[in-house]
Amino acid sequence: MYVCFSQQSLPNSSMNHMEKDIITPITVTYKYFLTYSHLHHFRFCLLLITKMPSSKITYFQSYFEQLPNELFFEIFDYLDAYEIYQSFFKLNRRFQHLFYSSNLPLKVNFLSIFDNQYENDYFNVLNQQKHHITSLNFMYINRIQRIIINSSFTRLKSLVFIDLSTDNLLEQLTNLTLLPYLSSLKILRHHDYSIVLDEIYQRIFQISTLTYFKLSSNIYRPRISFSTDFLWNSIQYLTMNHSCYLDDLYAILSYTPRLIRLTCQELLKPTNTISNYCQIMNLDCLTMISISECYVCFDNFEEFLRKISTHLQTIRIHTYWDANYLDACRWENLIEKYMIEFKEFIFQHHDFLDDDFQLTEYHLLLNQFRSSFWINKKHYFDLTIDVNDRSWTEIIYSLRPSNEISNDLELTLKGSINRDFFIENIFMILIQLPITQLVVSHSEISIEIFTDFIDYYLPYLKVVTINR
Repeated sequence: MYVCFSQQSLPNSSMNHMEKDIITPITVTYKYFLTYSHLHHFRFCLLLITKMPSSKITYFQSYFEQLPNELFFEIFDYLDAYEIYQSFFKLNRRFQHLFYSSNLPLKVNFLSIFDNQYENDYFNVLNQQKHHITSLNFMYINRIQRIIINSSFTRLKSLVFIDLSTDNLLEQLTNLTLLPYLSSLKILRHHDYSIVLDEIYQRIFQISTLTYFKLSSNIYRPRISFSTDFLWNSIQYLTMNHSCYLDDLYAILSYTPRLIRLTCQELLKPTNTISNYCQIMNLDCLTMISISECYVCFDNFEEFLRKISTHLQTIRIHTYWDANYLDACRWENLIEKYMIEFKEFIFQHHDFLDDDFQLTEYHLLLNQFRSSFWINKKHYFDLTIDVNDRSWTEIIYSLRPSNEISNDLELTLKGSINRDFFIENIFMILIQLPITQLVVSHSEISIEIFTDFIDYYLPYLKVVTINR
């Protein structure tokens, strides 16, 4: 097979040098060619052709058009349908035949800005090629109205809706039950605060083929309730980029018995009793939970973990306000009894040293996060203190896995530190811990205050690192 460029990295070569090399055919394998076509190199080659003399273009085309269809299919796999249409469709009948008559899977992304010269023709072509579309991204309502999602999309597997109007979105969701292979759906809503999320979930749970679903919404602390009959679905990966009350989460999970991974942006304390859902929670496939902001008290969250699965392997959670989360022994018992396949615990608890802060017994037992239980599982504890410009101080307690075996305990300082930082609560938290490493990151602190801080708070310190 002949390919008309040299083995040098094309974008880094001079134009004159490339004009000499590009007409020198070399024999390569498919894999080698695709390496250099991956994807910016291939686009660069197409751009280069437009800058060559016509005689050399003819010479290039004689080799380029000898490439087999199978290789073009692999090249097209890196391109959006609009890029294929704009670059190849009108070159000759061969490419038109490939576009129309082959089994070429098309990935359609309406997020790109169209050239008005091509847009109308492009939509006409797509409407004839619905049965070839495997991936579809919608953003603008005027465009989604030009392609009606129905049973003609026999190969559609992945679908993304971005900022569609409420009425249009709900209508499209109703039609998705007609798609036999739809497995991935993302709904991103950045500007519309009016929609009720339970209407979306009720329609989603009627799509029996879905295995991945992501919903992003800025709506403030929505309530989610269901009035439909109980239905099970095939969702295995659920990403909830929105606020959710714990009792509403129980209701949602009752529809997803095959769930493997759960991600939630903000989990709020329940507003109603959750006993109604106790009998139907059985998520034997669930292995990972990730919660970016958890405002549920530890009692309720512990009960939640006990109910959902004994096969949990990974928990990633950031907790707030309830100091009971700092009870290391309680976490140990929970993991030993209810997470028999435990692999990873990524934990952060956030304290704010404001007027409402109260020092508890668990603040004085933080060293329990450095027990043999956590060391044997290669999980290590550290702290970050961030003195904010808005007159409050945040302490972040972190537990994370690491392959490095170390007995060191690290403290990171951020923000502007002055004499007001020397308060009793911080002293009581730090003095109990054998902190051996200090990282000062983008902090403003005088030498005098810095040395006093080390003398009073960090008697075990060995290493200081200052990052500016």
